Amino acid sequence: HDNAHLKDIIINTVSHELTHQMRVFSNDTFREVAELVLDARVKSLGNGITRAALIANELSRLKKAHPDQNYNEEDAIDEIVARACEDMLSVSKAGRELFNSLSESEKKTLANRIKKLIEDITKWIDNLLSKYKSCPLDEDDRQDK
Repeated sequence: HDNAHLKDIIINTVSHELTHQMRVFSNDTFREVAELVLDARVKSLGNGITRAALIANELSRLKKAHPDQNYNEEDAIDEIVARACEDMLSVSKAGRELFNSLSESEKKTLANRIKKLIEDITKWIDNLLSKYKSCPLDEDDRQDK
């Protein structure tokens, strides 16, 4: 694999997993993004696909892929949103189509929600690091032995 391909894999994975974490860091932001993404996904698929059918299809896929897990509709929505954000952030064809199906105000709202998520994650990381820095290192943890 070349570096460009590796970079794409990393961007896809990070964007997908960060979207899952959005529920932890900012559930309200996740709900707003989920509404936009689900509506856009239904529009982009066309063919009379409803939101309920989209969620049911994803739930079925999850249960088939991981029969030992107890998935519910929230898990299916989480996965739909994570894959859509992965597509949009990786600038894939599917991501462009999904993003382009949004109205201008929806695009702006989505961009603002993603910006807020990044700010929330940054604050969480800063808080975590400041707590870590305030903890004295044990003698075994010191790098400058």
